[in-house]
Amino acid sequence: MLKIFQIRRRRIMNIKDRLNRWGTSASIWMQKHKAISGVIVGLAVLLIVIAILALFPQGGIFPGWLSTKPDIQASDSLEVGETINIEAKSTMSPDTYYFRWGSSNPQVGTIAGEGKKVTFTGKAPGETVITLEVDGRANQKILTVYPRAYIDVGMPEAWVTTGSDYPVTVSKAEGVEITETYVTDANRKKLDDEDFFKSIADKSVLNLKEDVTPGNYILTIEGIAKSNGRTIKVDTPFTALTEIARGYYTFTLTDQNLISITPWQYSAIENYISTKLGIDNVDLTNVKSQGDIIKSNSFSSKYVFYRDPSRGDALCYENDVKVQGSKEDAKTFYQITTRANNGNMWKIATDGIIILVYPAGSSFEYYLDSVAASMATNINPSATTTIPVSGTSTTSGNNNPNSGQTNIPSPKPPIM
Repeated sequence: MLKIFQIRRRRIMNIKDRLNRWGTSASIWMQKHKAISGVIVGLAVLLIVIAILALFPQGGIFPGWLSTKPDIQASDSLEVGETINIEAKSTMSPDTYYFRWGSSNPQVGTIAGEGKKVTFTGKAPGETVITLEVDGRANQKILTVYPRAYIDVGMPEAWVTTGSDYPVTVSKAEGVEITETYVTDANRKKLDDEDFFKSIADKSVLNLKEDVTPGNYILTIEGIAKSNGRTIKVDTPFTALTEIARGYYTFTLTDQNLISITPWQYSAIENYISTKLGIDNVDLTNVKSQGDIIKSNSFSSKYVFYRDPSRGDALCYENDVKVQGSKEDAKTFYQITTRANNGNMWKIATDGIIILVYPAGSSFEYYLDSVAASMATNINPSATTTIPVSGTSTTSGNNNPNSGQTNIPSPKPPIM
């Protein structure tokens, strides 16, 4: 018995000697080959870490695609009506294994599709647990659905006069926090709040100072969506005028004595018809180059926009204007047809001085009545057409404003 013990002891000692010799040799080799030794040690440590972390597939620093469990990759939150992509990170193939997806609360959101990639659509605010099961191995992820993030801004008028109050109504989703309210010019430069708001504390009333330059401005309201932290920005254009003249002028086809509309006033009219009529797809400066040529001795229009020299820089408009002239008074108009956001069709026409806006195809016949001898033809963009501007002679008996007055039958100009 003692002899057997001695034999085993000698064997153990021999093994220890061999290990010591191997360790000494390895140490000498590693000293000589430090770079390679570092790589070998690093790989050994990595393999050990992989073996340990493979047991924890979710919520750690370990990538899910190396896990024994399928990982779920998706955003943590979304809004009602929004659809996001959900992807399974797994080495298993959907051709071999069935990927079973589920939502714990279908009223909050539902899953569509199959395989590794599906979609989730938010239905109502709340939380739901997304479950993925593959070959008996499952994982879960919580998704939060927030109310739809929105900001709606209402202004009573597209055109405002300096020195007057205009309430600004703001409605928003519960999941939105208003962060900024400010006014910019047409070039998106922020302007002083003191020039545009009655109270800087709440900015709920637009009140332009008397010395604000007439022109086009933008009221901007920004907020943060709680669902994903994104910025929501709503722009509401408006035009500042020193006065808004209406019910001021009586139109005829001859001796109108009006002056051309300036470029920024074209934008003001676009803003007006966009706000009032939902026509936001028209560049009025291109009506002549895009429209048809019509020779007309009469017109009937829902809106007529114009400038009168007696009103200075004021931009004027009239409603429901009807004009009938003789054949000799016929003028050339350029006309286009466009569709408003609500589907209604409108026509826009100009003779180079006034701009007409009138509905087409409605029960009211607003139209340009062409002279029978003339035909509407497409304008040749390469051609140059000159529209003469009426003179200021008072001998015709037609409208001829002078120092704020007009000839009979025009009324005195009420400022509205």
